[in-house]
Amino acid sequence: MILTVCLSSTLQKTVTFDKVNLTHVNRSRSYRLDASGKAVNTARVLDMLKPGVSLSLCPLGKENAGLFMDLAKRDGLEIKSIMIPGYTRECLTLLDSNSHETTELVVGEPVLDFDREAAEKEFMMLLQEVLTKGTGIDSAKGTDSVTKGTGIDSEKNCQAVVLAGSRPAMWSEDFQARISKAVTDAGVLLLADFCGKDLLKTLELCTPQIIKINEEEFCSTFGFDFPVQEEKLRQLVIEKSKELGNILILTRGTDETYAACKGTFYSCPVEKIVPVNTTACGDTFNAGFIYEFLESGDMALALQKGTWCAARNAESEVPGTIR
Repeated sequence: MILTVCLSSTLQKTVTFDKVNLTHVNRSRSYRLDASGKAVNTARVLDMLKPGVSLSLCPLGKENAGLFMDLAKRDGLEIKSIMIPGYTRECLTLLDSNSHETTELVVGEPVLDFDREAAEKEFMMLLQEVLTKGTGIDSAKGTDSVTKGTGIDSEKNCQAVVLAGSRPAMWSEDFQARISKAVTDAGVLLLADFCGKDLLKTLELCTPQIIKINEEEFCSTFGFDFPVQEEKLRQLVIEKSKELGNILILTRGTDETYAACKGTFYSCPVEKIVPVNTTACGDTFNAGFIYEFLESGDMALALQKGTWCAARNAESEVPGTIR
């Protein structure tokens, strides 16, 4: 079982137009609503790769939690949640079929007046409950070890965690770091897909075995100039991966993906496609990568699988899908 952890649960509205003109009234061609958030999108794709393999842990605003859970049930997603005051946030994706462009409008979450300490304690208890069911990683290897590929366990043991997305301001500044440390202390493989101060705070406590980040986020987080010449960027990825002793993956939009495993460099070209909806391509990449990496332990194959999944997602109106 692969656990996906999402602090930014989202109701994703996707509206398709023949053409978007910002100075005119625009009438949609189609509309859909999905349970979303980066890690929830990853879970949806994981279940398409192997039904029932994912479990998502996320907070939900109690005012519209029922709608979120109904949408998740429609997609066959298994969700564990804690209830917080207010509403689960909403995002609006506009698709322009003429230009093949995607625009995402994210509604900022208000800082809620609630018992944050109690909510975080409840969340961490749920996390520990999942982690202690058993793992597919040998904890004797240490929290900084990288799995060599054991195949995905069908008996619901937690073999990997994907912690992805931004941290809403309602949560403590070290919350993602504490979540990450709980996972690595349990000897479970962690893919961290977040950046900036949250990633730096995490690295003060523990080192995720896999960090996935885009090129601009990588440079801003670690203090490098942006943009960077390709040869220099490759060297920075190698050096940072060697320093951290982990896997570092840099997605670069339509340019080839760079990665390194403890200093050994890899690259993977991106498929050239006509995009329909690029929302959740990174989340879909995470699903393909972690799925194949657990199955085979092969970096090159995992990068290819992640890239393939991201391309299939971009060809669909539905965010977080490979169909």
